Amino acid sequence: MKRLFVLFCVIILSFPVFSDDELFDYVSLMGMDIASLIDTYGIPSSVYSVRGAEEWQDDVVFDYGAFAVFLWDNRVWQILFTDDFAYKVEGLVLGMNWDEAVSSLSAFSLVFEDDEKKVFVLPRWSYPVRLVVMKENDVLSKIYVYRSDF
Repeated sequence: MKRLFVLFCVIILSFPVFSDDELFDYVSLMGMDIASLIDTYGIPSSVYSVRGAEEWQDDVVFDYGAFAVFLWDNRVWQILFTDDFAYKVEGLVLGMNWDEAVSSLSAFSLVFEDDEKKVFVLPRWSYPVRLVVMKENDVLSKIYVYRSDF
């Protein structure tokens, strides 16, 4: 029983904790090296590779369940937030109404859109950052944040 309690505590303490109103500080992840990533978030639940549109665009992905980070040259350049991520990213929460999500991003410049996604520029950082929102069944289904200079 004592071992079960210790295991439970280790599992609970291994997840980052944010208040409901707090924005996830994804910007601190951008450019983070592998050692800092593991020091901050622990060992990922899985590691895999993703091939980009071009052969040279391979990425290593550290999947933490609720979010995944894409690595290039041993640094984070892209973050994917998935269904299990329950905190806000730029005021967005996965599963929210698509029109409401897009409307909340009106202060940002829209640089691309099609039927399934929209790409916005996030201008306040010292390097270029883009926010990609994707929909499925008229709800916000995925959020990508990435450095557009990598």
